[in-house]
Parts: sequence; structure tokens; C-alpha cells
Amino acid sequence: GGLFVAEALTSQIQDKIGELLNIFNGLGSKLAAVAGIVAGGAAFGKFANDAKAMNLEAMRFSRTLGMTGEEVGTLQQALSDIGSDMGTYSGAFMRFNRSLKANADEMRRMGVDVDAINRGQKTGNQLFMESLQILAKYKPGMDQTQAAMRIFGSRVGDINLLMRLNAGVLEAARKRNAELNLTISEEG
Repeated sequence: GGLFVAEALTSQIQDKIGELLNIFNGLGSKLAAVAGIVAGGAAFGKFANDAKAMNLEAMRFSRTLGMTGEEVGTLQQALSDIGSDMGTYSGAFMRFNRSLKANADEMRRMGVDVDAINRGQKTGNQLFMESLQILAKYKPGMDQTQAAMRIFGSRVGDINLLMRLNAGVLEAARKRNAELNLTISEEG
């Protein structure tokens, strides 16, 4: 009899342990789900904050470059695609503007339509993009470096990277932003 009672007690204890493990397993999956929700909420909050910061940066650049928010969003994506960023682009753009004032005659000789801005036919950013394409036509090396210095001033290392920015890269970025519904608006 005593052996039978011990076996019955052992079986009951094992059943209770099994029930407790099932409860803990159920709690574990619920806790994991709650943790996932919390982490998802935190990730969404970070995404929303990042999107807002990107929108504010785009609006700042849109004023500087004379572009719409959507155009800046496309430019940001395209720059990322070629391994660059808005800081590099805007720095080169500012140097270009200084050269435009100080070196207009030389830039005209190189094929930059400097007067299009005064006639209201092109924005500074359009002229900047065209200048990158003009520069890309020069033989890489000394010729291109000297031409870059005449158009963009003294620092030209980042210009080599920006020369990869062309209509195809911009169009691919615009399409990707449209597909992902990534638009920059004035509202933020």
C-alpha cells in the first residue's frame, strides 16, 4: 500500500508541476507579447520622431535651396543612395553660390548658364545640378579637379561623390519615396 500511495503522490505532484509550468509558459508568452507591444510602441515613437526631424530638416533645406519639401525629400533619398548627405550637398551648394558671384565669367566660359538665375529661368539649385554634370564631362584627375575648383571653390573632395547625383538617381529616389508614401509637407 505505501508504495502505491507514494506513486500516486508523485503523480499528483508531477501534474501540479505540469500545471504550474503551463501557467508560467502562458505568462511568458503574454509577457513577451506585452514586451513586443511596448517595444513596437517605442520603435513607432522613434520612427515618428525621426520622421518629424527629417521633415524639419527638409523644410530648412527647402528654403535654403529654393526647392519644395517633396523635392528635398527626393534629394535626401538620392544623396543617401550615392553615399552622401544633405550637409555635404548644402556645403557644396553654398561654395557654389560664392563662386557664382566671384567667378561668374570663368563659369560662363565653362558652360554654366550663370545668367539664367537673373532671368528667372533657373533656380540656384538647378544651376548647381547642371554644374555638377558639366564638371563630370571633364577628364578625371587634374582637369576635373581644376574645373571643380573654379566652379565650387577650394574644397572639391566631396564634389566627386556629388557628381554621381544625376536625373536617373533622382528619379529612382522620387519613385521609391512615392511607393513608400514618404512625402515631406509644409505642415510637418
